[in-house]
Amino acid sequence: MATVAAQHVVERAGNASFRSRDPSDPLSPLQLDADNDWNADTGATSYVTPHRHWLRNYSPKRVPIKLADNSVVYSAGVGSVVFHPTLEGKRGRAVEFLNVLHVPQLRNNLLAVLYLTRHSSIDVHINARQMSFSRSHGPPLFVAPINQHNAAFLDGVTEPITEYASPATTVPLDLALWS
Repeated sequence: MATVAAQHVVERAGNASFRSRDPSDPLSPLQLDADNDWNADTGATSYVTPHRHWLRNYSPKRVPIKLADNSVVYSAGVGSVVFHPTLEGKRGRAVEFLNVLHVPQLRNNLLAVLYLTRHSSIDVHINARQMSFSRSHGPPLFVAPINQHNAAFLDGVTEPITEYASPATTVPLDLALWS
């Protein structure tokens, strides 16, 4: 993290880019022009996503985020995200990314690789084909194949929040109410 002026922490968003248009509602649950893939970014200092509908335990949080072009955008909130990795063509065990910033103005999801290694005791192994994320000497938890542009995107899908509603009453049921 970089410190700017007196006690103002600015996160860095590495390879993120602006949304192609301003959303009419910054907390809109669906960002149709935003990517669904997670970019495994060594330049990002926090996890970020424009997708509000992925974030659990959401709470408002305004943090300045400096983009690669030196422009600054602000987060709207923070929460956790559940990711279902694909390993060797099969669905792996779900992982939860904590402290994910909701940044509606972005188009990209960034997995802060160095933040992950420092705060979650995850080892990262990189070869010509992929980045592999695992606990010390354990099997991979998730992988990020490296494409022809030298960018790595996590293999798997993010689980959206499922809202549940159940019947509720504020008074005890009584047949006399129906008379």
